[in-house]
Amino acid sequence: MGKFIFLFILLLLAQHNFAQWQQSAGTATKTIHGLGINGSHIFSGTNYGVWQSTDNGASSYSSTTGIGNYVGRAFANVGTYVFAGCIPGVFLSTDYGANWTLKNSGITNGFTLSMFEHATDVYAGTSNGGIFKSADIGNTWTEMNTGLTDLNVWSFTALGSDIYTGSASGVFKSSNGGSNWLAVNNWLPVSTVYALAVNGSDILAGTSGSGIFKSSDNGASWTAINNGLTNLDVRALKQWANVIYAGTFGGGVFLSTNDGASWTAINSGLTTDSDLKINALEANGSTLFAGTLDGLWYRPLSEINAIDKVSHNNIQLSAFPNPFKKQTTINYSLAKTENISLIVYNITGDMVKPLLNETQSPGSYQVNMNATDLSAGIYFCHLITPGETKIIKLFAPIHFMTVTIFVSLFYPLFHEGFPSVCNLSDNFRLLQHL
Repeated sequence: MGKFIFLFILLLLAQHNFAQWQQSAGTATKTIHGLGINGSHIFSGTNYGVWQSTDNGASSYSSTTGIGNYVGRAFANVGTYVFAGCIPGVFLSTDYGANWTLKNSGITNGFTLSMFEHATDVYAGTSNGGIFKSADIGNTWTEMNTGLTDLNVWSFTALGSDIYTGSASGVFKSSNGGSNWLAVNNWLPVSTVYALAVNGSDILAGTSGSGIFKSSDNGASWTAINNGLTNLDVRALKQWANVIYAGTFGGGVFLSTNDGASWTAINSGLTTDSDLKINALEANGSTLFAGTLDGLWYRPLSEINAIDKVSHNNIQLSAFPNPFKKQTTINYSLAKTENISLIVYNITGDMVKPLLNETQSPGSYQVNMNATDLSAGIYFCHLITPGETKIIKLFAPIHFMTVTIFVSLFYPLFHEGFPSVCNLSDNFRLLQHL
């Protein structure tokens, strides 16, 4: 019991100091060009091949068997199959990156800049070679460039059955699986579109030097949405749980909780010029990841939610008891009728308890969560609506009295500054006897 309490306290102390970006061990000085996530595996395309993390970003290791040190630039998934777009072409792993096989049949230009999956089809965007598509898990590829007047393809996204691609000459759209492309650049400046994303029914485009543009009419017209965005060289966009994240090349990471109407920087911990040059963003149920010129960085979504006040306050979320042992009651309130999802994720971003997915009227609600099947540790409860997301941490399972004593012993020390080793040692010895 004493060892468990000691480890739990260390975890809480770590959380006290980690309310900022942290660098993934092993990735310092490595340029990250692209990121991908498949289950608990976070993949980084670096200038030293593909690296991956299986501990939610805390550390990363080389994952280059069969792929070598080819520069990795982009990733896509079909089920548990992982595709890595590299400079010589596309590689496939069927064992989460333990081994890679080159899959280039039909690709005439292997300098891959971007990758995208849509249903069971995989698309590869290349440098000056256009787009290639595979419908058979990478065994064969077909060139898909009809109507594409710029063959430098940097990004993809999809809205319904329509696929959008960002090039050095703006945005192109296909409504037939890539067989034909049509330029959709009205009111969009002529610049490279490094990033594309979808937020609800809106399409977002991140450009080189002109910031972010939004289209609410399937690409027919575009409007600049740069209020608060202090760097307009946008290299990455990620939508997660109704929040939009933007990675800029020199200004770090920004977020918007109002569909791009305003942006707020979230750069605590990113201190050097290389840290602030973002090439890629990804997210899972608990963490936001950023690929920079100085490695992979990660930050808990719950910390962003709390510290940067990512909320419109139309919804409220809490849990009691928390920490808890066998069960806890999740309390939430809605200011208006909402289609809500209530989901619990573990610390690696895996969904462990989908609690609710339904439309509810304004009011206060309670959900009793049985935690007897949960291991000890930190979890994240997400309350998601179409316009807002609230995230709280859940601590399970731990004896409530132990936590009460811990708070009474340690909080005053942290409230007045970092505790001395002597005080910590004395209080740890006291807890060992509980």
